Amino acid sequence: MEFSRSHSPLLLALFFICLSILSNLFTSAEADLINDVCSGSKNPQFCINSLRSDPRSGSADLKGLGQIAIDLTTRSTKSTKSLVDSLKQHATDTRLKGIYDSCSENYGYSIYDLGEAASLLKSGDYLGVNLRASAALDDADTCDDNFKDAKLVEPRNLADASQNVQNLCEIILIIANRLGGNI
Repeated sequence: MEFSRSHSPLLLALFFICLSILSNLFTSAEADLINDVCSGSKNPQFCINSLRSDPRSGSADLKGLGQIAIDLTTRSTKSTKSLVDSLKQHATDTRLKGIYDSCSENYGYSIYDLGEAASLLKSGDYLGVNLRASAALDDADTCDDNFKDAKLVEPRNLADASQNVQNLCEIILIIANRLGGNI
């Protein structure tokens, strides 16, 4: 049977149908991975929205999602440290300035820990990633505790930013545990 131009539209249609099916399979696998990871989170919708906000998540495996989570957390932590530094500049109370100094230092440590977590992820040291993400989370939490201990009200924008960092750290922990075979 000789190939004719009359078969071209049919072949083209079959090609696009196959491409559409394959695309749906990959998209559904990505969505399932993100949903699966985020189902273990205290705030699943935050987790899903955060991971999906990065265009790399569409083709990421679990390790790729780990890198995305570290990148998102690092950006959020740097932003929170900038907020703390700005609040300190405008503070007039010496106790508040002291707390902001401590918080700035804590977020600086978090940024360092997240940089280490990224290196550890690349090398496959998932326990190390877990430890560094835990430290970054603790540093953010310590800032919140400084306000409670001093019986001062933490500014709402700082409390929200801190919670965001802590939620993102939790995503790293979930992924590191899965990569390490702990879940």
